[in-house]
Amino acid sequence: MSSAWLNELSAWLSLHPGWLATALFSTAFIESLAIAGIIVPGVAILFAVAVLAGETGMPLPEALLWAGLGAIAGDTASFGLGRRLQGRLTTVWPLSRYPKIISTGERFFNRHGGKSVIIGRFVGPVRP
Repeated sequence: MSSAWLNELSAWLSLHPGWLATALFSTAFIESLAIAGIIVPGVAILFAVAVLAGETGMPLPEALLWAGLGAIAGDTASFGLGRRLQGRLTTVWPLSRYPKIISTGERFFNRHGGKSVIIGRFVGPVRP
């Protein structure tokens, strides 16, 4: 993503601060989606939107609430999609191109249990 696009978004949100809550929620939501989070540089966008929220006087608890709700909604949507496609994940793009990823992930989860979810979600190097 070019910085020009991010600058345009920042300028637009500066002129329309009423959309900051929506931008925080939407960016965190997209960043938390299984596949979209890989494509969209959500961390950079979320940082820029959060800085704007602070500059416009949005209280920190409100900004955290909107971003947190977006992240929870994105994770929930990803979980629902994975549950719906369970057993068929290797037939769905882009995973159909890399079927070994699914078996590797399943082995890791079986070996490490619930802590693998925490590691996969919050440890940067293992996140896409």
